[in-house]
Amino acid sequence: MTEARAKILVVDDKPANIVAVQTLLKDMDIEIIEALSGNEALQICILHDLALILLDVRMPHMNGFEVASLLRGLDRTRTVPIIFITAAHSDELHELHGYDVGAVDFLHKPINDQILRSKVTVFMELFNLRRDQKQDMKLLEKRRLQVENEIIERKKVEKELKHHRDNLSNMVRERTAELEQAQDELRDLAGHLNLAREKERQWIAQEIHDELGNNLANLKMGIQWFKSKPCQEQTSYQNQLGDLLDQVNATIRKVRQITLLLRPPVLDQFGLLTALEWQAKEFEKSAGYSCRIHPDSVDMDIEEQQKLALFRICQESLTNISRHAEATQVEIRLIMDKDWIQLSISDNGKGTPEALSLNPNRSLGLRGMAERARQNQGTMKLTTTPGKGTKITVRIPTSNKE
Repeated sequence: MTEARAKILVVDDKPANIVAVQTLLKDMDIEIIEALSGNEALQICILHDLALILLDVRMPHMNGFEVASLLRGLDRTRTVPIIFITAAHSDELHELHGYDVGAVDFLHKPINDQILRSKVTVFMELFNLRRDQKQDMKLLEKRRLQVENEIIERKKVEKELKHHRDNLSNMVRERTAELEQAQDELRDLAGHLNLAREKERQWIAQEIHDELGNNLANLKMGIQWFKSKPCQEQTSYQNQLGDLLDQVNATIRKVRQITLLLRPPVLDQFGLLTALEWQAKEFEKSAGYSCRIHPDSVDMDIEEQQKLALFRICQESLTNISRHAEATQVEIRLIMDKDWIQLSISDNGKGTPEALSLNPNRSLGLRGMAERARQNQGTMKLTTTPGKGTKITVRIPTSNKE
């Protein structure tokens, strides 16, 4: 950007003197403004940013000293250098007075062109230097503000980054704790399942050994004894044959009982609702109190995994009720529609301890039931009232629910 030329104000009540100064300075890169009186000079000084004032001392109405004194009283013109041009007041007393009112130098008439040009050149260089300094100061101030804004923005970004970093750290810690807890729960659940599997195997082995083994051993000895008798005597041992037949029937019943406990055929052959009805009857026989089932919908054909999960959850719930609830009545309710299957098992027992109601995962049995529900994209909810019983509610989506 091209800078404007420096401005010099020439003040003289005689136009000829102004023209003489203009002629002496015409080849310099400056703009000369003229004023024919003190009042006119004051008005010009208010409107323009001046580099130098060449001021005649002797003027009518307001002399140069008075003009200089007034200019020193204005903020805009206080630092503008003034050179007095004088002939009549050239003694030292008047020059001292000129310096007192703000003059920086004196020129005496007739004006020496070399001296005038030299002095103007010096003050032009000073003006340009001050102007450059002001421009530099503006640039520095602008840069300072930019740096301050950058620092503020950087601190803001650093604060946001720290906030996000802290949030991320907290999320990582929380997620890590959740994963560690989940791993502990899975280990506990795996241990519980292994223990349950071993107990089931122990029970099956014991049942086979105690019941089926004894029955089969007795059958073998009875058959061997009967075989050792002469043919004419075998007809007299009808009672022994009846006992052997009873043992065979008992063995068959025991095999059926073990088979039903391991995997009831009714679940595969007739569906979930019929299997739950069978289980409710078996529970009534073993527990000795009422277990009613309320089918609130028509039995639907659902996936094998869902059917087995709901059956096992009901089975585990009834086992928990018989062991802990001290109930006298159990109700099973099954609701099935095109989107959801809901199974609820409630009792009128003493209720579940508060710690388990708040966190069912503390119980391995409840955790296993909840895990079966989660494996089928479902949920399990436990609600309890002390002295009034407990309710387990399981909801899983049907296979056609997206």
